Amino acid sequence: MLTILVIWVLIDKLIEFFAFIEPFIFGKISFFYPAPLVKLHIRFLNEFENYEISNLGNVKRVECTITYSNGMKCKYKEKLLKFEFNRKNKRNQFYKRVTLSQNNIQRRFQVHRLVAEYFIPNPLNKKFINHIDGNPENNIVENLEWCTSSENEKHSYEVLGKINNNRKLSDNDVLFILKNAVKGNYIKGSGNIDEIAEKLKVCKKVVLNVLNKKHYVSEIKRLSN
Repeated sequence: MLTILVIWVLIDKLIEFFAFIEPFIFGKISFFYPAPLVKLHIRFLNEFENYEISNLGNVKRVECTITYSNGMKCKYKEKLLKFEFNRKNKRNQFYKRVTLSQNNIQRRFQVHRLVAEYFIPNPLNKKFINHIDGNPENNIVENLEWCTSSENEKHSYEVLGKINNNRKLSDNDVLFILKNAVKGNYIKGSGNIDEIAEKLKVCKKVVLNVLNKKHYVSEIKRLSN
């Protein structure tokens, strides 16, 4: 255990050193060394004592000996886990996860959730986690924040440009649709319904429902007078 701690301290110092000199060599901060520099911290995972998580979003299996159900013992060397990638966002960026094993049981974990649970206080017991820069592959602690469901949705619209099918249109939005949208116009150019829907961050059906006077009927009557 002492050897492992010494190694991590040396790695910490090397990261600080290279992060300091890199701007002078390359003229800028690279992808590998975030700016401002995040100091490395390590936590053992509670239910999986053979694994560690860092605040930089890396997961490592420490050197250990595992006894299997048949009585066989196997010694494993220290190993940095490879990430698995499950679902992706609209920017084709993937959410990272890892598979951990303990007592012959395997479980998959989202890396950003592990980092948040072990390094970010959550006094209000919020259930969701935002990637502040909108990149799910960037799991350093400085890029994560606990949030509510509504805060998560708001972040999706503002940062990721997600289309909100339930967004309430303002009077100006309704008026804009009535003046500019043309039914049956699906080619690029003035009046294109797809482009108007994208501009207002709603689905095409919302625009069509306004044009067909199925929704926002009272607003349409008031604005038409």
